[in-house]
Amino acid sequence: MELSPPAFSGKMLSIADSFAISGQSITLAVKINDPSGLESLGFDVIYDPDKLNFVGINRTNTTNDFVQLAAHERSSGIVRIGGYRGEPITDSSPAVLLELTFQVLSMDGSDILFLLTNAVDDIEGIQSVPGRIFLMSPAEPQYIKERKEAPVLKK
Repeated sequence: MELSPPAFSGKMLSIADSFAISGQSITLAVKINDPSGLESLGFDVIYDPDKLNFVGINRTNTTNDFVQLAAHERSSGIVRIGGYRGEPITDSSPAVLLELTFQVLSMDGSDILFLLTNAVDDIEGIQSVPGRIFLMSPAEPQYIKERKEAPVLKK
């Protein structure tokens, strides 16, 4: 008997791209495009441990009623997320599933990539979209703010 991977259900798990400055903490939203039917979940988040330190996990409206939702560092650069609730979620609206907080350690000029992998339970086989943190120097947020506030010249 040959086993095949589960069929893609049309559901997607993603981390939105973000900006950060070295030394700051950053909270990243893990989103799901359709949480309906979700009763239990598990997945790994892979990141560069030379640039980030995992701080913790936060519940959202979607996971507030989970009996358990936890995260732990499985090894350097890999955080395992797991949780369950008593009944499946019935709402199919896109939602923020949970939030992950990291401390930015390094600013070597390169971006930080996040991968979501090893999904199990009710999200097994889910498509995942990687996220990226773009690192900025401390002067860049002011520069970006000034550019947004600059008047638009008309011809």
